Amino acid sequence: APDAEATLITLKGKTLLPLFPREKRLETRRLERPNRFNWMADHIFLPALVEKSRSKLFFATDFNSYLVPRKDIKVVSMAYDLIPFIFPETMASQPLPVRVGWRTNFPKLGKSTAVIAISQATKDDLVRLMGIEPGMVHVIYPGIDHDLFNMANAGDSTRCNDVLARHGIAGRFFLYVGDSEWRKNLRRVLEALIGTADDLKIVLA
Repeated sequence: APDAEATLITLKGKTLLPLFPREKRLETRRLERPNRFNWMADHIFLPALVEKSRSKLFFATDFNSYLVPRKDIKVVSMAYDLIPFIFPETMASQPLPVRVGWRTNFPKLGKSTAVIAISQATKDDLVRLMGIEPGMVHVIYPGIDHDLFNMANAGDSTRCNDVLARHGIAGRFFLYVGDSEWRKNLRRVLEALIGTADDLKIVLA
């Protein structure tokens, strides 16, 4: 939509150019410390900034921004997962303000005009745990940069060797791409490598 105007509400984020040639920018203010209270600041400042932008549609990108702006502005929210509700016993160790934020913000998804889920599993959880109508949730998988991730680049030995050399990687290795959070089960990956060849390394990205 090259003729569309977009207002990016951010702390200190990058611009979206050239995605939106007519982009404008508004900056919100959040509490520096403790950051666990940031969602409260968003509750105060974000709706006013959305109204100031005079937008017709607000795209909420995370649970801190699952807010319904004032006046007749449509809201599309992005949902990644519902981990706090799927594993409540594990998340119970989080600070009280964080847990209150989850309980306060996630239910607002049901008041959105539409919700984008990054997987069918997330959609199923939204319907099951948040009681959101299935027709409101649209599964849109995250995209990749095809100019970077393609077979031609994968077969370019010079580029591959440059990457390996830059990170000091030599020999055979097992590549793990993901977070080190408990729910990613990295411990099981390490256990699975016990008993493999001594020269097999693990590379964490």
